[in-house]
Order: sequence, then structure tokens, then C-alpha cells
Amino acid sequence: MIAMGKLAGARCQFPTYLPENDFTPVAEYVAAKKAAGERCCVGGFVSAAVRVAAAAQERGLDISGTVFSVGGEALTPAKRAALEAAGGEVYPFYAIVELGPVGYACSRMKTGNSVHLFEDLVAATSRKRLAPLSQTEVESLLYTTLTPFASRVLINAEMDDSGTIEQINCDCLYGQIGYGRQFATLRATAN
Repeated sequence: MIAMGKLAGARCQFPTYLPENDFTPVAEYVAAKKAAGERCCVGGFVSAAVRVAAAAQERGLDISGTVFSVGGEALTPAKRAALEAAGGEVYPFYAIVELGPVGYACSRMKTGNSVHLFEDLVAATSRKRLAPLSQTEVESLLYTTLTPFASRVLINAEMDDSGTIEQINCDCLYGQIGYGRQFATLRATAN
């Protein structure tokens, strides 16, 4: 893809592979951008973002003000604390391969793993059931696609995630355009 992009005139670089289990190059890059007066957004899995933040703290690098857009796994209080301890602003997102984006946090959501529900893309409800591994009762989430552009049509499909769906009154941009519900305490049902 990179070679094709270069042939088409795009300014893109070939990937640089990191040393195994070493997030220092990313932390150094973010710190260098901050030192140059630029802000960075680190997007990806929660655990990888935490590793970047930990590498920065271990090496005394200033990455404060970095936006961490994280998903793919539950944002636990400990992982949020690690990102915030490095001076990061944390914004969880929730996406499902079969559905695409389902929700995103706003700047008012400073605790937990909560996101605004994108009610124009999916309808969501929940049902109580036992989690397969822990045998504890959870609110299992079910989804129905609403957009005509969805790659799949799903009706009350369960994706093995759980959480609560709550009405919220948020004055952020998401709230202003009508996203009046949130997923709270998102997690994998098996946990």
C-alpha cells in the first residue's frame, strides 16, 4: 500500500517496526512533538497506549496534553489512571467489527469506560444473562443496525459485550446533536 501511495505521489513512509516489547520510540516521538509545540493523539488498544504512557514516565519524558483515543478492550480504572498519570487526556471509543463505530467518549466522561451511544447508527438494548466464564449476571448488549450503509444487517445481535445503557443529559457536542444515551462500564461479557 505504501509503495502504491508513493507512486501516486502521496507523502507516506514505510512502517518502522519497534523493538519487541519496547514502546520507548513512540514515547520519545510524542515527547519530541510536544517539545516542538505540537500536540499528539495516540490511538489504539488500551494496553498499548498504557505501555506508551509507562515508557514516558519511566524515562522522564513529558507527554502531558497527549490525547489517548483508546478502545479494543475495557478501559479499567487502573489503565485510565496510568494514562492520566502521564498527563494524558483519555477518550475511550467503542467499535465492533460487524457494526463499525458504536460510541465515543466526550470530554465530560472523566471516569470509567463510558461512551455516547451513536443512536443514528445502531439501536441497542440489553438483557440479563450469565457470563460464560465467571457465571456472574451481566447486562449483555444487543444491537440492531440502523444505517443503510451497514456492511451487515443485524437484528438484536449479541456481541459478547456487556454494560449498562443509561439516559444522560450532556451539554457536549454529542449531546447537542441528540446522542442522549451512553454505554457505561463497557466490558467483555466473558470477564
